[in-house]
Amino acid sequence: MNELMTSGVIANDAYKPVLEDYRNAAKNRASFSAQTPEEVATVILHCAQAVHPPLRIRTSEHAEKFTELKTLSDPDGTKLCETITNTMLH
Repeated sequence: MNELMTSGVIANDAYKPVLEDYRNAAKNRASFSAQTPEEVATVILHCAQAVHPPLRIRTSEHAEKFTELKTLSDPDGTKLCETITNTMLH
């Protein structure tokens, strides 16, 4: 890893295939734009104008898919808010 950090060259060892795959995937991600700033602003505006805005919200389909496992049981944070209200505020 030191060689990669100092020279930018991946050492020819057991980790080379993994590091090359990671670098290639990172390059592909860097060229991908999930959404425009205007699209994000639209989501924020709708959220700000909502009577009961969600605790959390994803601003694109890409973000929804990326966080799906983490947010599957409580996508907008409603369950968390209810739990806190019922256990700590009453």
